[in-house]
Amino acid sequence: MAFGRMNERWWGRVALGVIALIVGLAFLIVPGITLVVFLWIFGAFMILTGLVLLSYAWSKPKGTRHRTLNFVEGGINLVIGVIALLAPGLTSLLVVYLVAAFAIISGILQIAEGVLTPPGGRHGERPAAPCW
Repeated sequence: MAFGRMNERWWGRVALGVIALIVGLAFLIVPGITLVVFLWIFGAFMILTGLVLLSYAWSKPKGTRHRTLNFVEGGINLVIGVIALLAPGLTSLLVVYLVAAFAIISGILQIAEGVLTPPGGRHGERPAAPCW
């Protein structure tokens, strides 16, 4: 059932692919402003996730599974977020090209999947990966 519904919404995959392609091209065409905005969002996101993870870890009782990992990940996220906001040159050294490459490749693959997926799936089979 889920696969049939996914095929009815093929346009969603194409839309995600187009958005990813546009973001990747924006990084290549106007890297200056794109990078500044990206670093603000990235830094804020890392700080927010760091605080959430630290809060989550702090709320767990001692000895609870993954509590230490949540503390470590939360601390690392906070440090990365602060570095991204305070030292954008260091952060942006390679990230713009990595993000652009990812977005362009991902966009092309998602567009291809959306366009090439036949109605009803491949001979009625269920997908190996979860549908999203």
